[in-house]
Amino acid sequence: MNKFKQMTSLKQLVDMQSFNNKTDGEIICDWFSINGLEVEGIEMISKIAKKKMEDDEWNLQKIRGNMTHPNGFYYSTYPKDIAIKFDYLTRCMQLGYDLNESFFEKDIDWARKIVPTLKKPQMFWRELWDFLNQKGIYFKGEEK
Repeated sequence: MNKFKQMTSLKQLVDMQSFNNKTDGEIICDWFSINGLEVEGIEMISKIAKKKMEDDEWNLQKIRGNMTHPNGFYYSTYPKDIAIKFDYLTRCMQLGYDLNESFFEKDIDWARKIVPTLKKPQMFWRELWDFLNQKGIYFKGEEK
């Protein structure tokens, strides 16, 4: 006698779905239960919930940023990594740093690669935009 029970496939349960009128979610829950994989299912749900909370937090930060953050429009326009970089460059300029300094070379190289792939937003800090243009860095579709 075989000690190991053969797993029921998800396909088998989906094939039976037309007879039992179960939802997709119920079918997936059944698959975990029938195959004794409840712990794995709970771990997956935990990962999904964590990802959802992170996404919700990011969206909340975007909303808060638009209301209270001086450069919040970056966060509502671009992905997080790009928004953070634009915000950083803008703050450096606002604090009086000269972006022509060698310290900022990596940031300018980043801008040379990324900015031409982006559409210019409706709002952008004018001094940073002028600086990028002086460096020959333009948003997609801008006149050079």
